[in-house]
Amino acid sequence: MKSFQKTIATCLVVFTVLFLFVARRYHALPATKLTGKTGQIAVSFLKHHSYATVSSVSLISSYPSDSAQLPNLRILPLGDSITYGYRSTSGDGYRAALFGSLNSTFPSVKYIGTQHSGSMENNANEGHPGYMIHDIAKKALPSLSQQPNVILMMAGTNDIARPYMPEDAPWRLGALIDFAILTCPFSVVIVAQLAPVTEPPEAQYMIRTFNAQIPAIVAERQKVGKKVLTVDMSQKVSGVNLYDGVHPNDYGYDLIAKVWYEGIQEAVKFGWVWEPITMGHHGAVTEDIGPDGSVLPSRPVVRDGRTCEICV
Repeated sequence: MKSFQKTIATCLVVFTVLFLFVARRYHALPATKLTGKTGQIAVSFLKHHSYATVSSVSLISSYPSDSAQLPNLRILPLGDSITYGYRSTSGDGYRAALFGSLNSTFPSVKYIGTQHSGSMENNANEGHPGYMIHDIAKKALPSLSQQPNVILMMAGTNDIARPYMPEDAPWRLGALIDFAILTCPFSVVIVAQLAPVTEPPEAQYMIRTFNAQIPAIVAERQKVGKKVLTVDMSQKVSGVNLYDGVHPNDYGYDLIAKVWYEGIQEAVKFGWVWEPITMGHHGAVTEDIGPDGSVLPSRPVVRDGRTCEICV
């Protein structure tokens, strides 16, 4: 009898180990109901990939976060001239220092984007000097369609410094976050509270006001299951770390890299950073962006004579 019980116990242990292995290997997600358009898109996208067969998904998952299971990183740096690396000696901005930190921890690190700046080999990004939030939104789709698993979003400095309707800048940022989530439902979006500026002087207060609203914008989306978090650049970067009152100097960019690194580590600890989606037969969801940065209702996309929302 004891031998039989021991055999049963051994079988249960083996079954549990196999289950955990399969769950990790194939990114099994908990069957938590996800409603709304984003949920429909997520389920549709999953159904077209052989490694994931689910009836319903939750975007916030208990994906393993121990060091043995660290994912490869496909990172989209998204923003304005600070993302581009303007005024840094090498032109790499924060991206070189961040790459060095991540590359020593994760299996592989790749930046993506339509822009290329700096002397580093892996210098892709989606940084657009002088662009405001709604301008960035208009340029983001090609890079978002590459399905990054981490999006580093730092936008709003030009909206405040010009200024361009600064009171509505938090709303425009929220729309850009929603667009990124809708297009990349399996990515984690890390949103920066902006580094301070000293020029023009009146922008200092507006930057602080803008930053103060970002945690609530992020929390609102977390409550409905979105993988979004915020990091605060203003806690690390100060006016003495600026080259010209707006753009960081080299040391300021290194400080920004440290904040991004901490944010990515936090996302990994939450279990939010999954392996990048293999880009093959199926592409990404497409949406239209209005001139004010708002996400417009989806419009069917025609490619190769076929009308679809997720297509080749």
